[in-house]
Order: sequence, then C-alpha cells, then structure tokens
Amino acid sequence: DNRQNKCLDIINFGIIPYEYRIQRPQHLARELTKLGNRAFYIESEFTFSARPIDPQIEVTRKAENLYTVKLASSKNYFIYNDTPSSKDKKILLSSLKLLLKEAHIINPVAKIDHPFWASIAEELGMPIVYDVMDLHSGFKENSSDNLLKENDLLKKADIILSSSDYLSYQFRKYSSKMLSFKNAGEYKHFAESSKKLKAIPTDIKHLSGPVIGYYGALADWLNTDLIEQLAKDFPHASIVLIGLVNNSHLLSLTDKYPNIHLLGEKPYTELPKYLARFDVCLIPFKLNKLIQATNPVKIYEYFASGKPVVATSIPELLPYNKLIYLADNPRRFSQKVKQALAEKSVTLQQQRRKIAQSNTWQDRAAALEKHLLKVLYPKVSVVILVYN
Repeated sequence: DNRQNKCLDIINFGIIPYEYRIQRPQHLARELTKLGNRAFYIESEFTFSARPIDPQIEVTRKAENLYTVKLASSKNYFIYNDTPSSKDKKILLSSLKLLLKEAHIINPVAKIDHPFWASIAEELGMPIVYDVMDLHSGFKENSSDNLLKENDLLKKADIILSSSDYLSYQFRKYSSKMLSFKNAGEYKHFAESSKKLKAIPTDIKHLSGPVIGYYGALADWLNTDLIEQLAKDFPHASIVLIGLVNNSHLLSLTDKYPNIHLLGEKPYTELPKYLARFDVCLIPFKLNKLIQATNPVKIYEYFASGKPVVATSIPELLPYNKLIYLADNPRRFSQKVKQALAEKSVTLQQQRRKIAQSNTWQDRAAALEKHLLKVLYPKVSVVILVYN
C-alpha cells in the first residue's frame, strides 16, 4: 500500500523480552511507529519448532504498527552466551522469512541490539543498523564468541548507533558510518510524577522520613558500599531500591539494615508513582568499564521530575555537574545526599526539567528516521532519454 511504499519496516532484533524492562529499544520502536513506520520487535525468547520446513512465529500486536515476534527454534537460547546450531539457524531464518512474507514487508531495516542476531540478519540481505547500547565485553554473561560476532557486525553494519562518547571512541575506526545517538527519556510520563502523590503505591506510601530512591537493574555494578553508608548515616530515612535483585551483597544488607527496602521489579507504567515519593534520586554505580560506557536513561527520567540526583562520576553525567551531586567514595556520597535532601532551589528543578524536555525519545526517533532514510534509502533522480 501507499504507506508501505513511503515508510520503513523496522525488524528490531531485541536484547531483552519486550515487557521485561522498558528501555531504549522499546522506546525507539514505539516512537518510530508513531511516525508511520512499522516495528517488529524480535524477542530474545523463542517458540518451539523442530523442523525448518515447518516455520512458526508468535506475533502479538502491542500498538498500532507495533508487534512483538517470537521466532521458532528447537531450544530456548540464552542470547548472551549461546550460538545457534546450524539446524536452528535454518529454523530461525525460515520463521523470519515467514514474517517478511505474511507482513508484506517492503522497505526493511534490520536493527540489531545484540551480536547474537548478526549471522541471522545478514542472511536476509537487508540494510543493517547496529545499536551499540553498552560495552558488551563489560558483561560477565557475554561469551567470547559474542564479542567476535560483534567485531564482524561492526564491519558489516550500514549504520552504527553509539549511545555514549566512550563507545564512539572505542569503535572510532568505524566513525565513517557511526551516528552519536545518546539515550533520552519519556518526559511527559515522568514529569507527571509531581501529580502522582495521591496515587503512591501502598508498599512505599507508609514509609516514614525522607525517601532516598533508585529504580533499575540491581546488578553487580551497583556500588553496595555507597548504599550501606547511606543506611548507616540516615537511619530515619528510607532507602528504596526498585528492580530485580542480582546482587547477593545487597540482599545481605537488608538483613542488617531495616531502612533498606527492596521492592522488586515494577512495571514502567507505575514508576512515576514511586518517583513521586522520592526526595532524592540515586545513580550509585561502580565506575568500571561497563559503566564508563553507559549513558543512563534514568538521568532524563529523574530530571523530568525536577528532583535532586546524587550519582557517581559517570563520564556521561559530567556535563550536568551543576545540576546534580557527584561523589565516588561512601562518606562523600553520603554528604552529597545530605546536601540534596536540604535543597530548596526552584531554579535547579526548572533547569533539570528543561534538560529532560530537550532529550526525548520522540525527538531521537525523528532524528533516527531522517538518518535512516538519508543513508539507506536516499532519493535518486532517474533520467530517461527518449526520442520525440
């Protein structure tokens, strides 16, 4: 149809299941569809099929022009550590070709979020965009085989998106096809946290004293020394940590300090209600290579609320050093939290909101679409010479 002739079909090879935690890939997919494109988010979990001649796909409509897709495989691969067998590669490709046929895909773009998918996508003969969101060598789960796949992917990609200056430098030899493409936030969703005070969930509503809060991954890159120092120095405050816990030391701290509250993973739709109760927001990460390469999505979400943020000296946060509180050792970090709790500046709140307003996923998607069309599907002039 006319829409398909003008717009793109984004085949997004995902890094996590769509509903697990709403991050950069899902936001971009959503916003690209609002511009009239279609997005097919390939999940990192699979539906069962024993034979390539009997391909299957499991498709779920999430919104207008936005679909999640489970491809077929004979086993459920862990994409961070596994490599598909030659048999499963055939099954995966068969189910992908079924998707292309059934969805009547015309202007396809393969957006790859993890190197696992590289050998599958390149078989389809469509333009490849590699979204470098993280330093994959910084994750202990990633196999050496995946890192080799990434090197190959960097060479074969038509466009490379880099989420941080560190990553741009790391892969600078591919600069001719690299686009600096930082993270952003959904401003309206989090700016409304100031209006959510009446809707605060019961598991945080009853807490007494100020709330020092964090939401996101509670993994091994979380600096638990900082959290422990806060628990000691602010016995009458509540330290609220939201997210799936993959940090054993953090679990042991909750036994020792009753003012540390682990609330588990929460849906993205509910996060503003929790943020509404935060007095200070935290980004307490270790400064390892993984984090040095990170442009934290949550800074734009926290900024949308206008609330003070205390963080470690992550390179991507340094440009905002006048709007946030930065410290790396536990005592200094604790002092910064004390300053943040005492902050009363309306000007600082407004400046933070302004930064969040100028870094939205809506703007990022519009810029990405423009770049894709320019590089992958440029306008051409066709001159036909005729007699009479």
